[in-house]
Amino acid sequence: YHEIDLKLALDAYIKALKYNDKNAKIWINIGVAYAKLNYLDLAYEAFLKAISLGDVPPAVYTNMACILTDMQEPEEAIKYAEKGLSLNSKISDGYYAMAISYKMLGNEEEAERYCKLLAVNGGNADYVRSVVADTPVLYYEEEEDEHINLKEIVLKRQNPWTGVKIRDLDISRQSVIVLVKRRNKSLI
Repeated sequence: YHEIDLKLALDAYIKALKYNDKNAKIWINIGVAYAKLNYLDLAYEAFLKAISLGDVPPAVYTNMACILTDMQEPEEAIKYAEKGLSLNSKISDGYYAMAISYKMLGNEEEAERYCKLLAVNGGNADYVRSVVADTPVLYYEEEEDEHINLKEIVLKRQNPWTGVKIRDLDISRQSVIVLVKRRNKSLI
């Protein structure tokens, strides 16, 4: 997808609301566009509106769960993922959200169980394990006053660094990655 195309589509959907703001499909499309543009709060609100109108497909619940994992709300994500999976157990995003959420909550056993269920249902469990496993990245950024400025970055599903080899990351020459955590173990 292209950002410009998504923004044009989003504008069209928002204009369509003037004629019918009770159409769940319009709200779903708005939520998807906002999510792809990484406007998670707005995507959340749009999906919530669609759900309130009723009769939405199960994927709306699992989309909501994925957004909530990106918003660092694992308990809420689990509720929506469970609802979506109860309506359709073949939606891989539901298993993805469950694995990520349980990892966030520190429940490695449940996270792995949902990775396995994801694999059985056609999802890429190895990808999920890598996303689940590599959470914070600490790096040093040199500044003129020579003070060390450490930053922690939690990689979310839509982060451009997700799934990229460290040597291929686009980081400043003045920055150095000093620590990567994988499955609660520090890698040097």
